Amino acid sequence: MTYNGWRNHATWTIRMWFGDAWKFEEDVDRDREFILEEFEEQFSKLPSWMQDILWINIDDEVDWEELKESFFSTEE
Repeated sequence: MTYNGWRNHATWTIRMWFGDAWKFEEDVDRDREFILEEFEEQFSKLPSWMQDILWINIDDEVDWEELKESFFSTEE
């Protein structure tokens, strides 16, 4: 299922919150690492019942390659 022209809601959300700051492909990679580390750190502080309700596998849900291609594709 697509969401606002993106692969899914997770990909669109990352684009909305972080995409305006990306100048290079490496920026996407840097933000991916930041998001994964921050998510893991903050998520571990939640009670287990909330973790079960909120859990998504952000690295599998977000299409990081689609994000890179949308900003840095040399194809026209």
